[in-house]
Amino acid sequence: MQQGGYHLPARYRDDRLYALALDKNRIWVHWAEGAALQTIAARMFPDGWDTAPRRLRIHSGTDTARLLDCPAEYGASFVEGLLSGAEVRVEYGMEMKGEFWPLYETSVRTPGTGASVSARRERPDSISSYSIYRVT
Repeated sequence: MQQGGYHLPARYRDDRLYALALDKNRIWVHWAEGAALQTIAARMFPDGWDTAPRRLRIHSGTDTARLLDCPAEYGASFVEGLLSGAEVRVEYGMEMKGEFWPLYETSVRTPGTGASVSARRERPDSISSYSIYRVT
């Protein structure tokens, strides 16, 4: 795309890795490979990086890490069986030549054993952001 003599990229930096604690032993992970990461990976691994299997590596306060298969480019997954109150490190990467190569990393803390979730009461005159109403 050209505008005013300058080239505009088709995609902007949209690399991301999110991890959200859902409860004491479970998180939700979302990832997306953007153009910046794909350019870096192509430089580091000129042959075969785009077909390399993608993995999530999960560290949850134990000495061992779990490797989970995941689709390339983008996706989301629930990860269960984590330790309560642990700092969970999530890495998204690829497996090449028998080794894991991390591309992104993030962390999240799961609630502790004494944690509880309380219901939030809404005022009766408010419209909930989670509800759809038809006004007639």
